[in-house]
Amino acid sequence: MDGLGPSDAAAVRILVVKNLIAPNTTPLFEELAGRDDCVLRVVYETDTEANRHWTVDTSLPFDAEVLRSRTLHVPRLAPESHVHVPRQAFARLRAFSPDVVVASGGVWSSPTNFASLVGRKLNRWAFVPRWGEFRSPWRSQPARLVEPWKRRFVSGGDAWLAYSHRAARDAVRLGAALGASSSPSTRPGAPGPQGPKTAE
Repeated sequence: MDGLGPSDAAAVRILVVKNLIAPNTTPLFEELAGRDDCVLRVVYETDTEANRHWTVDTSLPFDAEVLRSRTLHVPRLAPESHVHVPRQAFARLRAFSPDVVVASGGVWSSPTNFASLVGRKLNRWAFVPRWGEFRSPWRSQPARLVEPWKRRFVSGGDAWLAYSHRAARDAVRLGAALGASSSPSTRPGAPGPQGPKTAE
């Protein structure tokens, strides 16, 4: 699906970054992949995580790729948190030549999501972070140290998705409004800045 044919020349090329294959998102991606106005690819950082208890089906009904990654367990940053460090993440993003990259799953702790943020201006794609996190019962020193990274991740967006109404408020606190007031360099026809939208 890397090439665009005459019939889909105006279709928006959307790349979604996910941390793992989750059965509840497969129907959504399948429906998006069937639309005429977009070309979809989903890049997974890994197929599953140790604390997931569902059967993983890698025969997905849409264009998808599972990256080769090393997984780190970092509970001091967030409860049940895993960080996947893939090989050649940036190269795999560029290979699809997206108009929009949706940074979803793993959120701020994802190296692939940060690769998509860093490559935003260089490759002229729109960056749409999906914000949501599980709060730790304590405010550890590592958690405080990563606050600037969270702000950089959120404020760099051209539009936002939020896991809940609370997550939408957090996104604004972390700089979603600041990102909306910027003038990002995106491809012609790519979506302009929009405030956080919840996905409950």
